[in-house]
Amino acid sequence: MQPKSEYNVIVSLNNYAGQSNITCELTNELKGFKVSKRSYFDSNNQFQKITLQAGADWPEGDYDLSIISTDGLVNKKQVIQYNYKVFVIMVQTDKAIYKPGQDVQLRAVILDNLLRAVPPDLIEDLKIFILDPQNVPLLEMRRDLGFKTKDQQLYNVNMFNYTNGVTDDITFKLHDASKPGQWTIQVATHSQLENYTFYVDYYTLPMANVTINLPDYVKFDHATLDYSVDVFYTFGKPVDGYVEIKIEDYKACEKLVKIDPDHSWIKNLTLEHGQIKGTLNLQDTKLLFANNCSQITLNISAKAYDKNTDTVYFNYEVLDVIESEIKGEFLNKQLVYRPGKSIINEVTFQVNIPVVDAGKKAQLVVTAEPESNLFLLAIDEAILALKQGNDLSEIRVLNNLKTNVQYKYDTDSFLSTGMVFMTNGQKECKNSKLMSSFDGKEANKIDGYDPDDGGDGDSHNPKTNNAIRKNFRETWIWDRIDIPHGKHRIGIRSTVPDSITSWKVTAFALHPEKGLGLTTNPAYVTVFRPFFLKLNLPYSVKRNETSEFHVLLFNYKNETLDITLDVYQNSTDKHKTMIKIDIYKHVVVDLLMFENDVNKLTTSVKSVLPKDRVVGSELLLMTATTELMTVQWTDKLQGLEQNYSMKFDFSKPTGCCQQRIDFGFPKVYWLDYAIATNRSDQDMKNQAVSDITYTYSLLCWHVVYDGSFVYYEQYNPNGGQDNVVLDKRAAFLWQTAFTLQFMTHVAKYILVDPKSYKDVKNWLKSVQSASGEYIETYRDHDIMSTKSNAYLTAFVHKIMLEANEINPTTDKWLTEVFDRLTDPLDMLSTCLVLNMIKAKNLDHCNEKVDKLMSRDSTGAYWNNDQGKPSLYVTAFGLMLLSERKNKATALEVFKYIITKQKHDGNFHDCVGWCVEQDSLVTVTCMEALTKFHIMLKQYDRVKENVFVTFEIAGSDKQTIHLLPNSQVVQVVEGNATAPEVGIVAEGFGNAKATLMYQYNTNTLIEGGFNITISHTKHNDKYVMLHICTNHKDQDKTTTNNIIEIDLPSGYHYHSENFVWNKDIVDKIEGKEGDTQINVYIKQLTGKQLCIDVPTIESYNVVDRYAVPVKVYPYYDRSNMSVLPYDVDK
Repeated sequence: MQPKSEYNVIVSLNNYAGQSNITCELTNELKGFKVSKRSYFDSNNQFQKITLQAGADWPEGDYDLSIISTDGLVNKKQVIQYNYKVFVIMVQTDKAIYKPGQDVQLRAVILDNLLRAVPPDLIEDLKIFILDPQNVPLLEMRRDLGFKTKDQQLYNVNMFNYTNGVTDDITFKLHDASKPGQWTIQVATHSQLENYTFYVDYYTLPMANVTINLPDYVKFDHATLDYSVDVFYTFGKPVDGYVEIKIEDYKACEKLVKIDPDHSWIKNLTLEHGQIKGTLNLQDTKLLFANNCSQITLNISAKAYDKNTDTVYFNYEVLDVIESEIKGEFLNKQLVYRPGKSIINEVTFQVNIPVVDAGKKAQLVVTAEPESNLFLLAIDEAILALKQGNDLSEIRVLNNLKTNVQYKYDTDSFLSTGMVFMTNGQKECKNSKLMSSFDGKEANKIDGYDPDDGGDGDSHNPKTNNAIRKNFRETWIWDRIDIPHGKHRIGIRSTVPDSITSWKVTAFALHPEKGLGLTTNPAYVTVFRPFFLKLNLPYSVKRNETSEFHVLLFNYKNETLDITLDVYQNSTDKHKTMIKIDIYKHVVVDLLMFENDVNKLTTSVKSVLPKDRVVGSELLLMTATTELMTVQWTDKLQGLEQNYSMKFDFSKPTGCCQQRIDFGFPKVYWLDYAIATNRSDQDMKNQAVSDITYTYSLLCWHVVYDGSFVYYEQYNPNGGQDNVVLDKRAAFLWQTAFTLQFMTHVAKYILVDPKSYKDVKNWLKSVQSASGEYIETYRDHDIMSTKSNAYLTAFVHKIMLEANEINPTTDKWLTEVFDRLTDPLDMLSTCLVLNMIKAKNLDHCNEKVDKLMSRDSTGAYWNNDQGKPSLYVTAFGLMLLSERKNKATALEVFKYIITKQKHDGNFHDCVGWCVEQDSLVTVTCMEALTKFHIMLKQYDRVKENVFVTFEIAGSDKQTIHLLPNSQVVQVVEGNATAPEVGIVAEGFGNAKATLMYQYNTNTLIEGGFNITISHTKHNDKYVMLHICTNHKDQDKTTTNNIIEIDLPSGYHYHSENFVWNKDIVDKIEGKEGDTQINVYIKQLTGKQLCIDVPTIESYNVVDRYAVPVKVYPYYDRSNMSVLPYDVDK
């Protein structure tokens, strides 16, 4: 109940001959409150409505509602909640499904129980959260109150405005690597939390819709069920193909319907009609009911096959078949109850020209109450064919109203009336379901999207439009306008995008008095032209492979057309095809997409390529960056951006917590660097924050409930919400500390969960020994174990210090142990911490590690315990020198580290454990370089202007121009088979050029495993791979092995109805549609082990290349074996 509202109780006494008084009483004992009303019953008055009027000043809380008769026939109690701060909260997005990297647009609507705008002063505490599929909050937005609280300033929280019941139009960008699945938008007030979901996935837009037309419900005594199926392209023309229809019992009640579950038939579609009609005989379904159930549910599904493009479109509907007999009576006296319209501020559209040409202006007229705020949305029908549910609708509003305002009912018989029904009559089915517009298929159909009113054409202008169609966005209008005082109608002119499709246009309005208004009949604008083409492309193709794609040419003119189709692969490669298209027909042209030759560049060194390479797969990458080295140290730091432009590939496998953190950590250091050097690259900063947010969201897969982090997650084969199972015994000290380091750094830029942050620190404190030493107990993944625990203790303590956790016991332990250390990594890491805590006798510590430093022509460095130069150890040395503010020596070490950088921005070093050396060493070197710049704070930049040219005699030259503040490593591709190239650098400054060869091989890469690969083709599309492997050493056993399987071009993983052997397979990294999967094998021995991998061909590829299968232990990639295979042989 809410203030000033009525609460109705309906009481009926069936065939009642006596007399009775019925008392309806509402009580709140805690508040000392009571209100009651009495009604009289006799044989002439057996039906009563008792109305309780809620006051405006009742205390909030739970009330006991009791209905008691003097003769004892009626005695009913129910709890009613009285709350004047419960709102109807809804979210509208521009679409219901997005691709990674796209923008999401949303509005939050907040209404009272009369569907009017809630005043801003009632909801000051308004927040919006964005959660990924693992329910990890990635973004927080708060209402702008004109000032920022302390935590908002600290975490840079995004702000929005709220006026007239609706928030600003909010836009946020999904990360390019956003995890596919169901995402959540949470809208929170001080007393309420509402969730709205949208989906992220990789998709291509469908060209057609399948619509199944059914009655709202069917009774068992009906002789037949008439239905029809429409299959039309989104631009309104019928599809040429056929439809398969299947009707089966949903088994809501068993043994009720004798319908063959495989009962299906096929009828041809025609271009003239695009519709089929059918009839199902229901006479055999009229049987006795079982288990006191009054209805069954049928699934009606339709698959439509477009024979020209080999595309299948699918849809299904649900239909209730209900019992026709009613045993007994609900009422023997009629009570007329006619509620008015649920939404009284109706919004209507009038489309002046329903069909317009691409890129022209469409004209709409919208009608609503004067002084309404109108919120418009127009979305491509193709998107709605993929996913619906983003728009506001009457069904959604009323369901939300029932959930948040009317609360629970004693029975579901009058869900749509707001009444409680009580009777002494016998009800036949306690689980009965009243057929209404709120049930069945309609509950899942809703709408929505965005505008760009930038064209200048007119939809009824007969002038020929020769403009190139290139605006193919998935939404058209996302806008808000106001209807002026005294006017009901307002005209809208907006340029439609270039897509040949239909656009669904809806709107909702908010009026100060009449409240919410909705579109009862959406407007549809079709973009069409009598002749056009569409491309049917695969989602992606591989470099240097020849792929097949389709061009669809549609002729809806009243004349046969002779068409010339020109296909340009590049500026010089042109293919011409002559085509004749009959009247009202369309033609599909199959084309081959060939590889582009890149042979204008050659290498600067003599090419040495192996004989077993795949001819044609060779690739040469040549990069150039500023070298950062000049005479004065203040001028030598230019171009550090190259270190922050790395493209990490940690997707194979993705289960490692460190790998996931390694993806985001360089972006954290880049932000630190950008701030230290006063950079103003806001776009790069935004991208860095996006990458950091994405990385932080992945940590939930590794956290244990006690706050520690495991190295990799394990999966529950039963799935469900408990799909990820984390073993506390696998709690990993080094990993947990590394994660805390990441959380501490990212907290400067994004919101970090305070509880998780505190739990991690508390866990690290709990595992520390009484002496202050840290000891790694989970040795299976002891990455950085050295001859003592000094490195680990120094590593963890350094991270705790950065997290503002001081521990004098550890300080003392490290101080006392230093003189006994001999390992350079132990000494440098410990000396670094001693400098951070300003320990006594630092001169002794610093002098001892300085003596270990070596120098060569590239700079200064430290060796590892085996006497070999080590980037990882040297990075700790640079951090130590930066902490000591020793600029001169630090510059020498800086020079050494920079010159060892690889072409892709990574750093390589083997620190005793060589599995993840690139990622770990890279992150540590990045940390050291950033600390070096923070130490320097600001510096002058050299006005560098360098030209680096790669050339071969008789060939074109390729020149890279290097400027100050260069953002990325510039890359050009070359022909790897060329024998030699010259490199010429001109201008002022320094530059570094890097060359890298890439190629595929046709032979087995020797390793520790035998591999055999075969395949079975079940038909033209489905192929089952058979992969067997074992250790060459018959006595060797390894756990946690990976079989990494690349699928040939045109094929993808087909996981439907396939069950892996859980005795062999630990987990699978891959889902339906993936082109590469990782299979984790629990154990490999000298005995052969085999797995099957189901695949399906999704598009044709001519002369496809062989692809590899790799087998290796997770912790020893150096023992990898590789064998290529070809499914076409």
